[in-house]
Amino acid sequence: MFPMVRVCRDGINSCLSIPAPRQAGPTGKRRILALVGALCSALLAMPVGAKDAESRLVRCGAASCLQLSGYRDNPEDAVLVNGRSVAVEGDRRWQVHMPLDTLRNYADPHARSIEVSVGERPSREVVDQVKLPIGLLGNTTGMDSIVVTAG
Repeated sequence: MFPMVRVCRDGINSCLSIPAPRQAGPTGKRRILALVGALCSALLAMPVGAKDAESRLVRCGAASCLQLSGYRDNPEDAVLVNGRSVAVEGDRRWQVHMPLDTLRNYADPHARSIEVSVGERPSREVVDQVKLPIGLLGNTTGMDSIVVTAG
C-alpha cells in the first residue's frame, strides 16, 4: 500500500489524507538511466546508408549511362556500388554517372538491383538495394524480321 500524507489547513477539522507522491529510489533512477542509455545507443547505432538512392538511365555522349543519386550525411564519405568505390559529383546530395559497360563488370548478369552504400566499410545493415531499370542488364536478342498477322 502507498504511504499516506495528512494535509491540514487552518485548524484541526479540515485535514485530508492523500497518497504520498512516489519518489524514484536508487533502483528507479538506475532503471531510468538505463532506459535513456539504451535509447541513445539505439539512435547512434542506426544504419546510415545511401539515403534515398535512386537509379535511372541517361545519355552520356553517344552511349547510355546509369545515373545513381542519393544523399549522405558527411560529404567526405565514399560511395560504394556493389562494394567498389566510385567517383561522385556533389557533396551531401551526390550523383554518379556509370557507363553500362562498367555496370556490367560490377553487377551480376540479369541483376535487377545493385547495392549502394556510403562509407568505407559497408555492413549488410547500411547497404541499400537500388532497383535497376527493367531489363537493363538482360541479354538482347537480335532479330532479322518480325511478322505480325491479324487473326
